[in-house]
Amino acid sequence: MRKTGVLCLICLTAALSSGVAHAEWVQCGVQKVWVQEPNFHDYGLKVYYAGNGQLVFWDEKTESVRFCFPVEYSSSLDGFFSFKAGKNSEEEKVVFAVSLLLRPRYIDIATGTEVYVSMTDKGTYYIDSQPYKFPGEPVNVIKQWHSHDSLIADPEYHKITSSKEWEDLWRRHQSPGVPVLSVNFRNKMIVALLCGVKINSAGIEIVDVRETQEEIDVYFRQLRVRAEGGVLSGKLAGFVLLPRSSKKVVIKEETFIGKGLPLRWKTVAVVR
Repeated sequence: MRKTGVLCLICLTAALSSGVAHAEWVQCGVQKVWVQEPNFHDYGLKVYYAGNGQLVFWDEKTESVRFCFPVEYSSSLDGFFSFKAGKNSEEEKVVFAVSLLLRPRYIDIATGTEVYVSMTDKGTYYIDSQPYKFPGEPVNVIKQWHSHDSLIADPEYHKITSSKEWEDLWRRHQSPGVPVLSVNFRNKMIVALLCGVKINSAGIEIVDVRETQEEIDVYFRQLRVRAEGGVLSGKLAGFVLLPRSSKKVVIKEETFIGKGLPLRWKTVAVVR
């Protein structure tokens, strides 16, 4: 994998009359957009952030716009990366990475289309035409809920299969007087994720739940936010109500490993 340059784009709000060299209007489909100095320059391309949610890829050979790509406001431009062109390929394909709240998207610089990056069992990244699919069969999520105001400050994870376990945990998690959810534990169970103190996160999202021959896998991520005027701190908690199972539950968290790189799933707990 090759990486060329990193820029964290906070905001570009230069006035049209700024007089910066090379500033001009260019055409993105039916829309004209204003560009100034390129944010990245490599592979025969100049990449501009147009300030209105458009990335402009300028082809130096043809001296024209190769393509434009819409991005979310406040995205970070991570630069050019090269990955294997396929799971079993030895060829490399170059992409441009854009992130929002640490979650990357990848643009094929040859076609201007979005592609996905997956990882082999040996840890090699490769270009994929579809988003990553979790192994195993999907499990019916009966209910999930979360909060950022738990009373539990240190991380702990539980597989709850009785009313007593559930009531004891709820009393530690919530203030007195908050009613506990009634659950029939004869055919249901709760997986509790008490993640402790986190910053700039509004809660927890259960991304997927899968069943394999040996285990139940629960995949979750923090709901990251941008804190305006300071740092948002809270004690995160998430709960997921599932059909009862005697199998162990493996809890995996979405984990940031590097700017522009695909997020990985790290096992944080195994509960039985």
